[in-house]
Amino acid sequence: MARNRRGMDFDAEIMKVEMQITRWKKTIVELEEKKRDLLNAKREAEICALYDAVQRSGKSVEEVLSMLSPVSEMENAG
Repeated sequence: MARNRRGMDFDAEIMKVEMQITRWKKTIVELEEKKRDLLNAKREAEICALYDAVQRSGKSVEEVLSMLSPVSEMENAG
């Protein structure tokens, strides 16, 4: 444990620590928001890439979905 310094203003030190905590909490909130925005942008880019691939394939979205759907495979096999 740290030794107490003579004449230390505990209230001032506590206030400094509280300000640091507040600043870091704000930073965390901002970083979480940035992460959320990046994840949304990544998702949108992936959706666009998938849609472009579907368009280049010459197939309709419904055709591609039916190819990817495991339920369709079971229906075709049975």
